[in-house]
Amino acid sequence: DVFIRSLPIVSVDSSLFLERDDSWFGNAFIQTLEPRLYYLYIPYQDQSMLPNFDSSEMDLNFAQLFNENQFAGYDRINNANQLTAAITSRILENATGRERLRFSLGQRYYFADQKVTLNNPPRQSRSSDLLLGVGGQLADHVSVDSNWQYNQSDDNTERFNFDVRYRPALGKALNASFRFERNMYRQIDVSGQWPLFRQWWGVGRMAYSLTDSKTLEALAGLEYNAGCWMVRAGGQRFVTNTNKMSSGYLIQLELTDIARVGTNALEVLSRAIPGYGKITVDRQAHGSEIYR
Repeated sequence: DVFIRSLPIVSVDSSLFLERDDSWFGNAFIQTLEPRLYYLYIPYQDQSMLPNFDSSEMDLNFAQLFNENQFAGYDRINNANQLTAAITSRILENATGRERLRFSLGQRYYFADQKVTLNNPPRQSRSSDLLLGVGGQLADHVSVDSNWQYNQSDDNTERFNFDVRYRPALGKALNASFRFERNMYRQIDVSGQWPLFRQWWGVGRMAYSLTDSKTLEALAGLEYNAGCWMVRAGGQRFVTNTNKMSSGYLIQLELTDIARVGTNALEVLSRAIPGYGKITVDRQAHGSEIYR
């Protein structure tokens, strides 16, 4: 049998951008106000005869509030008659353009029952969870980002995360984060890259589950930069998809701008440590060295 699905999708996206000049403690700032309304209509069509190869329901976040399809993949397309309302306000530093503070609030309102589902029961409420986001570069080298998903029907926090990052220069990065999802997990994650002494850097990461009282990932290593060559070495221990612990070792020799030999430690460190920077050495004419 051949199943043919044809669905019209109608959406209207409208937004405003307002700004005003302001000053705090003698510094000039621009404050913005950015309201946005997004209406979406997709008629219902029975798709139970269509096989599902890779569709899954996406988590709710600010980007997903403005998506047409609430499913990842196109084996399922949701029916919709809904309106998303959101507002964002930013504090921008006049001299540098830095986003010192950002505040976002958003929610989706449903005018029709949910009829297309996967594994979860149909939605009962007439509105989505409330989303709140706060972040910004609070100081020259310190940035924070936090998001809160609040279920008004059950009066519960569904998800919450808080991240703080300190990056004073390339090769210097310290990060800490907390993640929470109701009935699922509570996790903390700390990582960093920092110079120890001349030509040596330390790198590391620790992700720990407060729910299960166990380490999810641990990584520790050293980097040495001799100018024309550098070496990265370390050890890693992490939980696999089968919930078992696995260990591995990283070692990589790099001839600057020529070749790298060994395990791909640079890729692993870049993925594991937010703000990780590849260390280099500039030798100036007077013979001194600048690490950056």
